[in-house]
Amino acid sequence: MTSADITALNADFARDSRLKFSAGKAGMTKVDLTFHEAKLELYLQGAHITRYRPITGVEVLWMSDSAVYQPAQALRGGIPLCWPWFGVDTEHPDRPQHGYARTSDFSVVSTLTDDQATSIILALDPTLAPYSAWQNRARLEFEIRLSDTLWMEMRSHNLSSSPLILSNALHSYFTISSRSLVAIPALTRLTYLDKLQNYLPHQQVSAITLDSEVDRVYQAPPATIDLLDSGNGIHTSIRSWGNNNLVIWNPGEQKAQAMTDFDDDGFERMICIEPANALQQGITLQPGACHRLGQLIKTDA
Repeated sequence: MTSADITALNADFARDSRLKFSAGKAGMTKVDLTFHEAKLELYLQGAHITRYRPITGVEVLWMSDSAVYQPAQALRGGIPLCWPWFGVDTEHPDRPQHGYARTSDFSVVSTLTDDQATSIILALDPTLAPYSAWQNRARLEFEIRLSDTLWMEMRSHNLSSSPLILSNALHSYFTISSRSLVAIPALTRLTYLDKLQNYLPHQQVSAITLDSEVDRVYQAPPATIDLLDSGNGIHTSIRSWGNNNLVIWNPGEQKAQAMTDFDDDGFERMICIEPANALQQGITLQPGACHRLGQLIKTDA
């Protein structure tokens, strides 16, 4: 995007000092939002949130220092949007993992600042879908509200005259002090499908441990999940809606070191907690229908 394009975005959508557009890394367009002391950064490519610092002053999200900022390259860390499929597209395994939303440019629909929040709504142009089967069939909106919490919602609209099957996720990377010092009590007693064992089902009978690679799809999770980090005394509450699953992922040492865009020691300082509709539990949208997947993140230091 050119400097003229950024100037136009600021003319149309900037809101004083609380919401503004600028050239970020590699010249990619980013948006900075503030609400009192809270700060959020996102890139228009992928509608990708790359930074969230609430009024407590802690950095909530983990971004890889090795992330590649360039057009059509998915960023590693923050909150990528997985849409309109999660994981591998089983019918077209050559297509990008987790869909095309995270490497597509979003347009700005509206912005708003008031006493309650600083907000932005972004959307994908359905006519520009990179695959003919998706062109003009579905529209994705993503709304973000920054206040003393972080609220976000993906809205999938079926524009076609036939049912539409999709899967999605808010692929959130949370920063932690150490993988050995975190607990997620709400996972205990849930059933999960273990990707490392060809999705064999298990029950979480004791507290989850992250001493090796973890890639699990938890079934029927509760609406609120608490991430407790005893290393830094931070308690993060994640309330989600519109999701059948909760994905927990940490690549472990070997896989982290094999990924060029993942810091070699990054596995020690992150955990993915992802409200999702994955595998065989995707969403069937009837013509004209809208599905909402969202989460509210609140952090107490």
